[in-house]
Amino acid sequence: MRTDNDYEKLGRGIGLTTALALSLSLLSACSSQEWYAAGREAQRDQCNKLMDSAQRDRCLQDANMSYDRYQREKAPAPTPAK
Repeated sequence: MRTDNDYEKLGRGIGLTTALALSLSLLSACSSQEWYAAGREAQRDQCNKLMDSAQRDRCLQDANMSYDRYQREKAPAPTPAK
């Protein structure tokens, strides 16, 4: 026979499972552009910790690259027509 405590534990387990499933579905809904933006924000934080201003400026210039430019630069160069 189940006690009230057993049902309480079961309810918490279901709530935790539901919260985990919801969290995973929200994470998977993030676009690659949103992931890129989050990564660049973290990079800017690291750049701002650099003491040398020239290094910091170069780092920030890279960290501020637009997603569109990033996509163009990472795409393979087209092969010349024969």
